Amino acid sequence: DNCIGFYNGNLFNNDKDAEQNSALNTLLGTSGVDYTPGVKQDVVNGADIPWAGTPLTGVTVLGMHFGNSPSFGGSNASAFYVFDFGSNVLTSIPTLGVYRQKQSNFTVYRTGQTTVPEPSAFALVAAGLAGLAAVARRRKA
Repeated sequence: DNCIGFYNGNLFNNDKDAEQNSALNTLLGTSGVDYTPGVKQDVVNGADIPWAGTPLTGVTVLGMHFGNSPSFGGSNASAFYVFDFGSNVLTSIPTLGVYRQKQSNFTVYRTGQTTVPEPSAFALVAAGLAGLAAVARRRKA
């Protein structure tokens, strides 16, 4: 499941940019990052969501609005999703495993971001390079 969080109400109105930024910074563990929403696009229920904007690639963050859904007590809900499309370039959003009942629109926040390695990965690489340097120095002596 690519969903990282649901919120009550419709956060995807253009006058709610601050709420969207706050929610995404909380959900993604970032601080002060500007997740400026892209163009909001209406959708109809179906297999995949056609996307007319920038082709989707790499790590992509998007939000979906669900209107008057029985699953949310008959009220509106907002959901945020993160997909890692890798090096693929997509012009539609695959919806396998994505809740679609009463979905009315979505917004793409970011696409084309590459995955950033964890700090522990950098530490492991540094330790490996230091080990290689020590072996090379010992052989030279």
